[in-house]
Amino acid sequence: MNLSTRPVSPWTYPFMSCRYPSFPNLWTLEGLGLLFIVKVPPELEQLSKSTYLQLIQTRLDRMIQDSVSETSQIETQQRLVTTLSELDWAQEIPILEPDDDLVFALEYWRQQWAETLIRSNWRFQERLGYYGGIFPVTPVTPSYPDYLDWLSLHDETTLEAWLAELSL
Repeated sequence: MNLSTRPVSPWTYPFMSCRYPSFPNLWTLEGLGLLFIVKVPPELEQLSKSTYLQLIQTRLDRMIQDSVSETSQIETQQRLVTTLSELDWAQEIPILEPDDDLVFALEYWRQQWAETLIRSNWRFQERLGYYGGIFPVTPVTPSYPDYLDWLSLHDETTLEAWLAELSL
């Protein structure tokens, strides 16, 4: 199939961002939920690594957005820069590009940070493999015994806590 005519998956970041909060299923590595937990759409009975990385980027994007809302873009940028500098001082740092459309500029900035920390920086990928992130995996549904605890963990994890876990 020609790549230019292949349909785009509905689970591609950032296209699923607005639907992400409504996904009912969850997946994480047992005991390491804070860093790896994601919401999963009900249509996915198995989660591939590629789709997982799209979901975790979406989650990180939302945490960055929440951090900006609770503090400021400048404070959030400083927190992200500090963490990235500790992980890899040579890594390129995303910056907020000037644009007439501030909403677009902030969205692009969040996407750049999500890509940098999940895909471009070695730390997340290394920890995922080290702790047993072997795909495909099966997400849990709301009937799972620890589901409510996992959901609370997902929803209550701040960007600051996530970055601290990544830096360990």
